[in-house]
Amino acid sequence: MVLGEFLIEKNIVREEDLLKALDVQRAQQIPLGQLAVKEGFLEPKQLFKILTAQREQGNGGGHLGMVAVDMGFMTLERMEALVKMQTETSELLGDILVEQGSLTRSELLLALKEFRSAGS
Repeated sequence: MVLGEFLIEKNIVREEDLLKALDVQRAQQIPLGQLAVKEGFLEPKQLFKILTAQREQGNGGGHLGMVAVDMGFMTLERMEALVKMQTETSELLGDILVEQGSLTRSELLLALKEFRSAGS
């Protein structure tokens, strides 16, 4: 179980508040292609080729990282590392929920303690 599901199941936050916080978190993520270039995993020309291939495939063209792997521009390990970095660049969900007033800092700390003990 992930934290958001736990908070809803325990009636700590409302579903609409969680969805709003998740939208904020997603908006803060650096696009994978930009991160790949920044980290030196891709050259800008390679990123352009990947984005072109995605557009030509239609329907979103698949996950950028997998297209990069399929085209031989990146290893699977590097793609997985990028996705992990991308996730870590976002503000923590609990902090966003506190900032938007869905719960207090002390409520968050208590919920995190309960969440962690439930996972053990």
